[in-house]
Parts: sequence; C-alpha cells; structure tokens
Amino acid sequence: MMHQFIKSISISTVVFSLLLISCNNHKENSPKREKEEVTFFPVSSYLGGQILEIKEKGLSPEKIITINGKSDSSFLKLSELDSVMHDFTHPFIDSATVSKYYSSKKFFDQTLNYITLTYEANQNLPKEIPWLNWNVYINPETEKVETIYLVKKTNQNQITQLTWKSSKKYCKILTLNSNDSNAEKPIEITIKWEY
Repeated sequence: MMHQFIKSISISTVVFSLLLISCNNHKENSPKREKEEVTFFPVSSYLGGQILEIKEKGLSPEKIITINGKSDSSFLKLSELDSVMHDFTHPFIDSATVSKYYSSKKFFDQTLNYITLTYEANQNLPKEIPWLNWNVYINPETEKVETIYLVKKTNQNQITQLTWKSSKKYCKILTLNSNDSNAEKPIEITIKWEY
C-alpha cells in the first residue's frame, strides 16, 4: 500500500504545482505577495520513491568511499540502503511542519537549463530542524527531476550534503567538518545503482 502511495507522487503533480506557482508569480503587485506561503516539492517522498525503485531492481549498488583522495569500493547490501540514506529522509520535509522556517524561489536557470526550486532556512529555524537548504533541478523538456541537492547540519561542527542525480543513477554524500582547530578531511561516499 505504501509502495503505491510513493509511486503515486508523479512528475505531473510537480508540473501542476509549478504551473500554479507560476500563475501566482504574475501577481507581483498583490499585497499578499510578501506573506506568500512556501510551496514545497515533496523531496522526502521523492527520495523515498527513488530508494524503493533501487531496492525493487534487486541489484546491489556500488559504494565508493573517498577520504583524502584515496578511494575504496564495495557493494552495498540492499538491506543497508535505508540506513545509509536515513540522514536524508529524516526528519521528513513537508510543508505543514516546516514551511514557516524557509523561504523559497522558483526560476528558470538559463546557465543550467533547468527549472530550479531553492529553499533557504530563515533565522527562526529551530535546532530540531537540521535542514539548512536544498535545491531541486527539473528538466523543462522532460519534466523530470534531474538533481536534488540537500544540506543538513548533522551535529554542532558538521554538515552533510547530498547530491542525488536521478537520470545519471548515482548520488554523492559529502561530510564536512566545520571545526578548523580539529580539521578532519571531508568524507565522500558515492553510490551508483546502475553500472
């Protein structure tokens, strides 16, 4: 049942939402413009659906860990995929819970040739919400999500970034330590589910 729910979140829903948003963007003189509510792309649901598709294929993804320029690869068991991706599916991003803590922008990025949705945390972000920002890049010709980029504060001195490349069938997780006095090297994990 949950599987059907996740698959039901389709690009047509996203495109419809974007059309509604673009219609609202023409009302620039409206006094309600300043208090416009943030409309969220269903990032958590989308990633959940992508992870489910990988698991359904039954092919163990390749996992490459790179530290200080040295890489080591292995196969990731499908049973481990949820735990590896847990940081990016929890806490769940939904408009009802977090919309008041973020500002959003929607525009066509001519440099990348993508419709770009950006979300930035405002100064009122509570400590229990770790998402600092995220971007969604949509191919305007295919109307498919090409890339999702998420930035999360994982602890006091550390942030983790996810770059999810839907069409290229891989993702990168980069963990950065922000404490200069104890500078640890960034850890990069690449997961490829088609090779």
